[in-house]
Amino acid sequence: MNQNDVRKAIDTRLSGLSLSPRMQAEIRSRAHGNAQPHMRRKLSMSLAFALLALLLAATAGAAAYFGVTRFHAEQENNAVYQAHVLAVGEQIQSRHADITLNDAVFDGSSLSFALDISHRSGTSTLYLYPRVTAIQNGQQISTSVVGFQRISENQSVSSFSALYGGAFYDGILLNPADSGSFNLDVRLNDRIPNPDEPVQWSLDFDVLTPNFPINPAQFTITEDGNSRILTWDNMERDCLTAYQNGQILTDGLDSLFSYALYLPVPNGMTEDEWEQTDLENRLILSGAFDLSEQLHCSFITNGVRVASLTEPKTFSVGDYTCTLTRLDVTFAQLDYEMTVSHSGSSTAANLFTATDRTLQFLLSVPEGDAILSFTDSSIEDDGTVSLSGNYILTQPVDSVIFTPVFPDHLTNENEWMFEGYQPTEEEKAAAVTVDIE
Repeated sequence: MNQNDVRKAIDTRLSGLSLSPRMQAEIRSRAHGNAQPHMRRKLSMSLAFALLALLLAATAGAAAYFGVTRFHAEQENNAVYQAHVLAVGEQIQSRHADITLNDAVFDGSSLSFALDISHRSGTSTLYLYPRVTAIQNGQQISTSVVGFQRISENQSVSSFSALYGGAFYDGILLNPADSGSFNLDVRLNDRIPNPDEPVQWSLDFDVLTPNFPINPAQFTITEDGNSRILTWDNMERDCLTAYQNGQILTDGLDSLFSYALYLPVPNGMTEDEWEQTDLENRLILSGAFDLSEQLHCSFITNGVRVASLTEPKTFSVGDYTCTLTRLDVTFAQLDYEMTVSHSGSSTAANLFTATDRTLQFLLSVPEGDAILSFTDSSIEDDGTVSLSGNYILTQPVDSVIFTPVFPDHLTNENEWMFEGYQPTEEEKAAAVTVDIE
C-alpha cells in the first residue's frame, strides 16, 4: 500500500464520517507525512443518511428482496442500467453465517452487487472481509472495494459507509443474531482486455472472529446545521490503550478502520512492512481477531465497452491552461483526470499552496443527472495541479459539460462537494463541452 493509497483511503473515510478537522489531521499525521496541499471531497455524512432515509422510505413495506437498484435508486429509470442487472441467486452456507448473492451489475469499470447476510444462531460477533477478483481469458484484473451500504432486516437500523483506496478498505461487522442486506461496489484497477467477452467474478469472504471484547469509541457529537460532527479527541491513545487492555474499538459507523490503523507494529515486522499490510491482516497479526473460515462464490457478467477520450483535450480558462487527459464514461458513471497549469508569475501549484484553493470544475450532462461522488486535487512536482473526480450518471450520455469554478468563488458554506453552488454567468460562459465516443 503506497502513500497515495493510504491518503485516498483515509481522506474518504474521514469525509464520509464528517469527522472534525482536528480528528482528520490526527489520523493523517499518523498515517503519512502529507506536506503538500491535497483536497479530497466525498459524500457528506448528512447527505448520505438523507439519501438512505429516502431509500428506506421508498422500500418500506416492500418485499424482503433487496437488489442493486434498491441501493442505487438513482438508476431506477436508467433502462440501460436495468438491462445489465444480472440475477445471480448464489447461496453460501457456513458455520457462522448464511450469505445469498442476489444480483449484480457491471458497467465496464465497476461491479455493484447486492447480498443478504444472516448470522448463525449461537455464534459470536463476526467481521467479514470481502475480496473480489475479476478474470477474463485467464488474466486476473485487480480490484478495489470502494464502498458498501447496509439496510438491516427490520429497517430499524441502517448505515452507510463509503470507502476508497488500494488495499486499505473496511469490512462488515456483524453482531450476534444480526442480519441485513448489503451492497458492495468494486472498481477495476485496470481495463478489461476485451470488452466484448465475458468477465468471471470471484467473491471471497474471510470470516474473522474476535479474541477481545468489542466496544464503541467515545465520541463528542456536535450539530452543525443539518450535519452531525463526530469528534474523537484522543483517537490514537484510545486505540492503543484499548489494544493493550485486550479490547477492540469501533468508530461511529461500526468500523474497525481507525482501530486497525493505530495498531502497533508486531514483532518481526518493519514499519514499511506494516504500512503495506491490509486491514484484515493487521487485525489477524495483532491477535485481535482469528481467521475462522473462508467463503467463496463466483458468477459471470458480460463485458461492457467504456467510452473514452481518443486524445487529450486542452483549453484555457483565464490564465489557466487545462488539459483533460482522461474521460471514461459508462452508462452509470464517469471518471475524469485533468492537469491545470498557470501562465502568471506563480504556478498553479504555488497558488494552491498559498490559498489552499485551486481552479475546479463542476460537471453536468445533457441527459439525466450527474451526481458528484468525489473530487480530488493535488499539486505536482512540475508546478501543475492534478484534478480528478467521479460522477454517478442516471442516464447514458454522449457528451460532458465542464464548467469552471474559480478559486475565489467558493465559500466555507459551499466548498464541500460544491454543495448548493450555482456557477456565475462568467463561469457558464467559460464552460467546455467534451464529446465522447
